[in-house]
Amino acid sequence: MDRMRLWRYGRAIESLGQRYHLEGALGSGGMADVCLAWDERDQREVAIKVIKPESLDQRNLDRFLKEAAQVAKWRHPHILRFYSDLKLELLDAAQGSIIPYIVMEYAQGGDLHKRLRPGQAYPLGLTLEIFEQLCSAVAYAHEQGLIHRDIKPLNVLFRVLADGSEQAVLSDFGLAVEMNATHHTFARGGTLAYMAPEQLKGRAQAASDIFALGVVLYQLCTGRLPFRRTLQDLRNLDAEQEPLPPSQLAPLLPTEVDSVLLTALAHEPARRFASSSDFWHMLQAALDSSTLQQQRFVYGESQPFDAAHPVNLRSTPAPELIPSAYVVEPVTDVPGPWDTEDDDKSLASEEQPGLPETPAAFRSVSAKKVEHGPASRPGTQQRAKTTPSRATATTTSQPAPAAQYVGIKPPARQTETLTRSERRKQRGQRYTGANRKPAGATQSSVTRTPGQASTALPGARRSRTRVFPGILLACGVVITTLIVVVSLNVFQLSLPLIGLLPGSSIVTITPDSRGVTGRYILTGVQGQPDVTQRQISTRTLTATASSQPKTVKASGHNQSPGTNATGQLTFLNGSFTISYTVSTNTPIAAGNISLYLDAPAVIPVATQTGGFGTTTVRAHAGTPGAAGNIPALTVNGTCCNASNNIVVKNTQPFTGGQDAKDYIFVQQSDINSAVDPATPQLNKQASDSLKQQLQKGEQLAGEPQCTPTVNSDHPAGDTGVNIPSVTVSITMTCKGQAYSQQQAHDLVKDLLQRKATTSYGPNYRLQGDIQMQIQFGGTSAGNVVLLEVNASGRWVYQFGDAQRQALLKQLTGKERNAAIALLKNTPGVSNAAIQLNDQTLPGDPARIKLVINDST
Repeated sequence: MDRMRLWRYGRAIESLGQRYHLEGALGSGGMADVCLAWDERDQREVAIKVIKPESLDQRNLDRFLKEAAQVAKWRHPHILRFYSDLKLELLDAAQGSIIPYIVMEYAQGGDLHKRLRPGQAYPLGLTLEIFEQLCSAVAYAHEQGLIHRDIKPLNVLFRVLADGSEQAVLSDFGLAVEMNATHHTFARGGTLAYMAPEQLKGRAQAASDIFALGVVLYQLCTGRLPFRRTLQDLRNLDAEQEPLPPSQLAPLLPTEVDSVLLTALAHEPARRFASSSDFWHMLQAALDSSTLQQQRFVYGESQPFDAAHPVNLRSTPAPELIPSAYVVEPVTDVPGPWDTEDDDKSLASEEQPGLPETPAAFRSVSAKKVEHGPASRPGTQQRAKTTPSRATATTTSQPAPAAQYVGIKPPARQTETLTRSERRKQRGQRYTGANRKPAGATQSSVTRTPGQASTALPGARRSRTRVFPGILLACGVVITTLIVVVSLNVFQLSLPLIGLLPGSSIVTITPDSRGVTGRYILTGVQGQPDVTQRQISTRTLTATASSQPKTVKASGHNQSPGTNATGQLTFLNGSFTISYTVSTNTPIAAGNISLYLDAPAVIPVATQTGGFGTTTVRAHAGTPGAAGNIPALTVNGTCCNASNNIVVKNTQPFTGGQDAKDYIFVQQSDINSAVDPATPQLNKQASDSLKQQLQKGEQLAGEPQCTPTVNSDHPAGDTGVNIPSVTVSITMTCKGQAYSQQQAHDLVKDLLQRKATTSYGPNYRLQGDIQMQIQFGGTSAGNVVLLEVNASGRWVYQFGDAQRQALLKQLTGKERNAAIALLKNTPGVSNAAIQLNDQTLPGDPARIKLVINDST
């Protein structure tokens, strides 16, 4: 078998670390590729996550390093094993090219996300089994002091054991943070649909993982997500409504589970369960007290996942299963179980009309993982790749009997597998407009004879007065002309008031029109944009404004402590037989103060030749202050014993004693008193200056971000030095991202046109212009701007010349009712009216006038 080649820096990489031979791709995300590899040393398959070169910055490197360091030492049956810390492969020493990678366990069973089915609850027996293991993993992570922050089905993998059974394992700790951390890298990292309100505000805590567990359980039990969120909703999280009780969406779910799930999904963290263990125990208790016991549900004997008969809890799929701001085109053909995502989670949305068989809850939430080729477009048959797993068999879309939900094996049944195109045909070819039911009542057709028309003219009245014949004739011509003009130009759907020439007819068609809407996430990038990635170009604008220096008085007051004078004392011993020791706590009188030794003084005996025993030691004044500064020989006399044979003296003066002093220092409030009043005006000046740099057709993405820089000649804080005043100046720097509104318009217009063409066919053309509302979604690393665009337009069916001629030929010789029926079933026709003298259209197409009423 040919080895896989991983391309890095223009080179094909076939192995890493001289032991890992790459064999295949498991997935790819915005920040890393995940490869299947064979470990030659340990003789096993492993998964290797390799950082992409474009994501190789210090922040992302630190994130991967943290992920590996945190989890590599863990040993838990339901947490994915990491076999090493972050490794670095030096590819080119001269260029400094490195390949960072992490070696981890290969979970053959894939991820939970790919096992979910559109609009269908997961079997309850398997749900409980997976959820218990997931709660155990989260409890262990919390015991280690970490918050996961990204619990979702995509990060729940399945380990295949030797006997063929499976274990659920929690993966991807790249966004994990320590519980006691005061600052989080990627503070708002996570996946929107699974993030707790406090996590969306950048203040994740352990309860945030409990919330994510609740979202996963709700999704498994009901087949839909509990919350529908968009970027705009993030500004008003406090108004987010409580989700529907899950038993209302899944009739077979015990109502006792409602309170458990809604507790886990509480808006306030304090109202949720204290731990994942408590969550699991409360769920068990709710199930134990439910009617499931009466239905002989045995948890340990739940049926394995039957992909051919998934449980369908609703007669029709739920229309709002995942936040529309994160919905992209349906994806069922996925590369494997190891898709990776970065923390910012690419945002994209494009709702597909007319596709009820593909609920949004199980479409991809990462636009980076969607191949926008033919296989991913509406109406295209797709097949999901499977891995060797007992729970990922080939599936059909037929629902299983309700008994399977409670672990009772359903009776055998015959399944019917229909392709999407076959189901579409059964629904009456909704995309082509064929077999469409006739519209409601059309405008009535009334044929008037010329005589009748003239009698209905306004102002006409009978008169016995004789009128000059020429005047009457002129008035009749003028009035008749007005009637013809009004009839042809104003009332095209009504019949002309003056009738038709014999043998002719007028067919008026109102073409079909469709309103097309879409919500898109555009990214603004520096440099050349890639429109295939929905990018537009942006440029960074910068403006500054500075204040005049201002001097303010310092307000801090303190007192410097006094210091003790220091010096030396010399001791003399006159005894020939006894040495003497003076301790450190023995006071030596020196006028009004006392001196104390720094160390004991040991005085030897006097010599036989008559010399005194002497020693000199360091000493200090007992009290601080200048009074301790004594001159030499201030101390000169006997001391220390009753025999008076010990003499002490200071041969040198004591110095260094200082009295306590009051002083002034600068406080932060002093600096703020100069900064705060000037900030608003400087902010306005810099913002106005920045906006003046906008070129024609440019718009700012959001408001300018302004940051003050404060300069002072003395820092705030007590340094022990007297500082009576401080001089402060401020420089306000505002930055913003400008984008071309025309670029955004053209890109969104093209996206809507593609959507209209895909949904309704190539004959629909935009009438007028699209309407756009642009919402600023924030700026990420590298000055990448996110713009949420809501757009709409009306597309009208266009009849070409060839189609018109063909339609006229089909209409020739037909009776009125047959012609109306033909027109109503013609693609692109919304309404039709026929004006003719009798009940049959002319046999000559040239005598039929076709009028297209394309005004709206």
